[in-house]
Amino acid sequence: MPSHIGGMLHLEEIRLSHNLFTELPEWIGNLKALRVLRLDNTGIRSLPLGLCDCAMLQLLDLDGLFLLSPPKQILAKGVPIIKEWLHRLRDAQGGRRLDLSSLGLEDWPVELSQNAQEGQYVNLRRLNLLDNILTELPVEICNLSTLDELCAGYNRMAEVHPKIGALTGLTRLILPFNQLTSLPDTVSLLELLSVVNMDNNRLKSIPEVPARPP
Repeated sequence: MPSHIGGMLHLEEIRLSHNLFTELPEWIGNLKALRVLRLDNTGIRSLPLGLCDCAMLQLLDLDGLFLLSPPKQILAKGVPIIKEWLHRLRDAQGGRRLDLSSLGLEDWPVELSQNAQEGQYVNLRRLNLLDNILTELPVEICNLSTLDELCAGYNRMAEVHPKIGALTGLTRLILPFNQLTSLPDTVSLLELLSVVNMDNNRLKSIPEVPARPP
């Protein structure tokens, strides 16, 4: 796309269907008045994070695209959730908090694992997965070794992967309103835990958690 388009601040509609370009520039976010963006049948593989700044955007045509980012489960939820996803990923870059709450996530998007491999989450301390539809705690989370708070309440999780024991810096484990019947024995490795919230699950016995040193 010609760069001078980024200065057209009153632009409301852009039609780019059936072209060969593979990237949408970050400056697309400068177009605050943009309401319609048609990108169908182009070679675009990912949406730029700057698209979240298009506050007036209502119609985003992505037909015929094979996008790697955002993931399909986000794309299926429409423009507001797509923009919210992009906004939260941008906020998390190099930061201490990743907020993925209330996005309707069914599993851990591959994009997030790729971001972690690229070093985007080396300072991450807090992960919020509250109010999604996860049926298990994604094992990929166990690779986020710098976490000290994990919040995944109000999901549908029936199990927590034993690899959670790798999160040895975890101090807060917040998992209320799920369907958990137990925690894996590896939770005993989380010696820094100070808060465990398992309200409104299906526990039949009290989970063993590490004792705090005197």
